[in-house]
Amino acid sequence: MILYVDTSALLKLYVREDESAQTLALIQSATAVYVHLIAYAELRAGLAKAWRLGRVNDSQLRSLVEDADRDWARLRHISVDAHLVMAAGALAEQHGLRGFDSLHLAAASRLSRRVGDAARLRFFAFDQGLNAAAAKVGMGLVQLD
Repeated sequence: MILYVDTSALLKLYVREDESAQTLALIQSATAVYVHLIAYAELRAGLAKAWRLGRVNDSQLRSLVEDADRDWARLRHISVDAHLVMAAGALAEQHGLRGFDSLHLAAASRLSRRVGDAARLRFFAFDQGLNAAAAKVGMGLVQLD
């Protein structure tokens, strides 16, 4: 299985939540894991928010950033370009998505066309609005138990 992972799923690898163990197992079992380049900035923002909220301390934050940087190198990245941004704009309008969510969906849609076999690709996010939009454009969704 090939996964497209948005930031809400990536964060569960670093900030422990109920779904963290299942998220890790799923990502480890994938043959390839794709993310959009913006996920890095969103991931770092999420880690910093966890620190500001007291969910992690200073040393944990530094360690999590190191882990995220190491893991980032193992992911496959989808770059931003003008066509992707324009596709994202259309998706935002059609589905009522926020800007970065629409970029994730546009990137996953591009990947789906590249893969060619929709059954091999799964979209993985914890944002229900984004998942609903992904389903509407024909993406297969990850369903955790």
